[in-house]
Amino acid sequence: MRKTQEINRSAQAILQKHLETNQHEARKNNAIVYGIEEKEEMIALNQVEDLMKNYCFQHSDAQPYSKLKSVIRLRTSRPVDPNRPWSIKVEFTSEASK
Repeated sequence: MRKTQEINRSAQAILQKHLETNQHEARKNNAIVYGIEEKEEMIALNQVEDLMKNYCFQHSDAQPYSKLKSVIRLRTSRPVDPNRPWSIKVEFTSEASK
């Protein structure tokens, strides 16, 4: 029984490390943006592009923004305030993701 518990703890630690690594890698080329008004898609795209060009990333190994790959308005959960716009998922390329 004790051996099984040790194996389970070890497996959980390995899985946790793997998940953290995957999340860290995903942050190198993904972001979620809040507060961009619901307008024509090109206007929202331009707003996101301007934001990404001027955004200073929080994780230390991120490199400056290079190019947007996709911008998707997320519709998974409505903001608490119905007047607030939906969040936007942004995929981009950067020097860190190459």
